[in-house]
Amino acid sequence: MKRALLALALTAAACKKEQPAAAAEAARANQAVTQAPAEGEYVVTSAKLDAFVMYQEKVLEVWSGSMKDLASMSAKADAGRYEGTAGTALAAQDLAVATERRAAAEEAARKVSGLTDADVEFLEHIVADVIAKRSLGRNTDMALMLEPMEKAMAGLPAEQREAMQKSIAEMKKQQHELTQLSEERRKYGSANVDAVLAREKELTRNWEAMLTQVWGGGRK
Repeated sequence: MKRALLALALTAAACKKEQPAAAAEAARANQAVTQAPAEGEYVVTSAKLDAFVMYQEKVLEVWSGSMKDLASMSAKADAGRYEGTAGTALAAQDLAVATERRAAAEEAARKVSGLTDADVEFLEHIVADVIAKRSLGRNTDMALMLEPMEKAMAGLPAEQREAMQKSIAEMKKQQHELTQLSEERRKYGSANVDAVLAREKELTRNWEAMLTQVWGGGRK
């Protein structure tokens, strides 16, 4: 439990999301689907994705270091070093040092990749949204659920059949969304989503490795 709480604190403290960016995303989500980003909007290029994949790899190394900091803090917690007023102050100091070290290392990784802060922010958002949705789609076989529902519907009374039809229609809508990435295309532009999909294998590998770092404590 102590390790989990420390992991959460370390991850949250290093989070760089800002409200203005979230507001901009919300505004994009309300726009109509476009086949390419509108003039002046961010354009995902192959070169930027090359740099982002390299950035992800370096950040994974950074996160490995953060896990060592976390292990050290966990050991101190188990030994009772963080108990009482003095312990709380020590925990805050250790967390601040670990967070600073991680932030500096991530900034160094960004500079080496040649990406700007704006590049990293946009690419992190679109890659997380697209890759997570694709992963969910691979692990959700709607057809297996829809087939027995459609067969059972024929023998239901009219009022139950209507409710079942609505459920089936909603599931098909969800299936279409998982397949077509409609929401992501509205938010980021179809051309940008397609650019990410062209590098899906590498981006998925790194995304899964990052999840392993956060929830598993190390890279597999």
